[in-house]
Amino acid sequence: MYVSVYHILIVTLFTLCPILLYGGHVTLTGTAPETYRGQVVYLDILEAPLGVIAITDDQLLASADIDGLGRFAFTDLTLPDRPNLYRIRYSRRDVSPFNINASRRHFLNVVFQGGDSIAVNGLSLVSPSPINRALLDLQVGLDSLSPGSGSMTDRRESLVTELRERYLRQQLYDTALNPYARVHALGSLGFEVPTAEDLEAGRTAVTQTELPDSFAAAVDRQLGSVTFARLQRENTLLWRGLISTGLLSCTLAFILYRQRQRPTVLPPASANEELSPKEREVATLIATGHSNKEVAAELYVSVSTVKTHVNSIYRKLGVTSRGELKARVSADSTPV
Repeated sequence: MYVSVYHILIVTLFTLCPILLYGGHVTLTGTAPETYRGQVVYLDILEAPLGVIAITDDQLLASADIDGLGRFAFTDLTLPDRPNLYRIRYSRRDVSPFNINASRRHFLNVVFQGGDSIAVNGLSLVSPSPINRALLDLQVGLDSLSPGSGSMTDRRESLVTELRERYLRQQLYDTALNPYARVHALGSLGFEVPTAEDLEAGRTAVTQTELPDSFAAAVDRQLGSVTFARLQRENTLLWRGLISTGLLSCTLAFILYRQRQRPTVLPPASANEELSPKEREVATLIATGHSNKEVAAELYVSVSTVKTHVNSIYRKLGVTSRGELKARVSADSTPV
């Protein structure tokens, strides 16, 4: 059978395409913790820093059986030729492959790429690279702050959460730390916890790595959401401030309006300014307890005329109330 150079080239291209497109074969072997002997180990790909504590369908890449001695090996594993964040996760066979134990770590997060050879030893690596050493150290630090198994009071759980967040932020803002570990610290904070400042620090760390663009895009999306939520809160506070200012202005305007409606008390008359005969009559009746209406009826005048006389009497005698007027009239044998 004749085989042309063309056919050989086609076969060679089909053989090399997976390697050219995805990078190359990865050797991933190891020994699982004793608890998981005879169980299963999964390999997840984490394409965004905020997904390191979650599992979705598209993250589960492969699985391998763990034998009775705890040994496992992933075969036919081809990965991209650029660094990415992966999770090696142990699990029991009777548990969903998408389950993750939040109280006790049963996984390790590592960075590798096509062509690498990774040897796992339980929750650690044999001869880890500097990047993976930084990742492992961060995870060990988190383990020391883990709530562990068993019941906890709400106060203790809140304290543990606060300590973990404080630790992760210390790692995130430590510019001397490996940037891959800083990205991992951001992811371990979860989806709702990071502030805009946290995400900015994480975005800076991402740019210092060779991680896929999906990491930066995920941080940018989350940063946009957090910034939008902050603007909403600030706008709410602004509107509350404007409403409070408006209510205060209305209250002050109302007070000023009421003050302007009150009778104007003129300065007292001079000593030689006496009451008129009609004002004396009004003053006497007022001092004996008559109302404006009763005074008007007694003197056969209108109520408004009585009010005019009362204002004039107040001004001339230097009093501001009926009580002061009564005292002034009583002090004199006759009303001035």
